[in-house]
Amino acid sequence: MDILTQKERKELLNIARLSLECGIEEHRSYSPDLKEVSPNLTKPGASFCTLKRDGQLRGCIGTLEPYQALVIDVAENAFASGFRDSRFESLVFAELESVSIELSVLGELAPIQNMGDTELQAYLLHSKPGIVLQKGDHRATFLPSVWSSLPEPSRFLEELKKKAGLSAKEDSLSIDYYEYSVEKFAEEL
Repeated sequence: MDILTQKERKELLNIARLSLECGIEEHRSYSPDLKEVSPNLTKPGASFCTLKRDGQLRGCIGTLEPYQALVIDVAENAFASGFRDSRFESLVFAELESVSIELSVLGELAPIQNMGDTELQAYLLHSKPGIVLQKGDHRATFLPSVWSSLPEPSRFLEELKKKAGLSAKEDSLSIDYYEYSVEKFAEEL
């Protein structure tokens, strides 16, 4: 995915907002017309949509690898964040104006060389990327923004392991890790 222009970022944020509105009114995600958006947004892309209300998380769902047009991925993830995040009740009309949208467009996943906990923590402390953890059927991710609430690499990894359904003490040598960068932007409310 190419770097997004300001215009393309605004288009994606608008599509995400339309998807939340469509979810409230029609119980489905918004379906953007690919002929009416910037050509760059029709390329395959992976995204996360984070909803916040009064500075607190209100929903966050996304995809890790591109399999559809970025604009469609954003529309579907915005809808899912508002209405399918199992941690929250479905978004209601009264909340719509107070919810802000933050989008993260993911770069390509790159494998991290297999290393023990100490070496991995040192590596992560330096780069602070988004991380995907995978072991068998267990898979989880933390976006790079999670580093602000979990700045210690040991705790970051422990929480990511727990999120994946593994023991916090699981040996990192037995786990596959992938890193990624994001292009993050949000609505200005």
